Amino acid sequence: IDNEGAKRETGLALPFTKLDTLDLSRNRLTDTSPFAHLKSLSELWISGNDIKAFEDVEPIAGLELEGIYLEYNPVDKEFEYRKKLKEMIPSLNQIDANL
Repeated sequence: IDNEGAKRETGLALPFTKLDTLDLSRNRLTDTSPFAHLKSLSELWISGNDIKAFEDVEPIAGLELEGIYLEYNPVDKEFEYRKKLKEMIPSLNQIDANL
């Protein structure tokens, strides 16, 4: 699935008010905008996609995520990757396999 597919009305664009964990690892996602409206999410697993920069993660900064898995995305090579994620999403307790 890519960003276009994830934003379709028949896909993740639906409200999913009770969705707690979402695993879209190993797809073709390039940013987190398809998930910004999913306010009930506590875990987002999107490892192995094509998220390149912190700007691509910014759309979910307003979510109260407890855990995020972004390893195997180009962004995980960024300097102070975990620290910047924690600053962006203060509610995080889990980043990838470790904090």
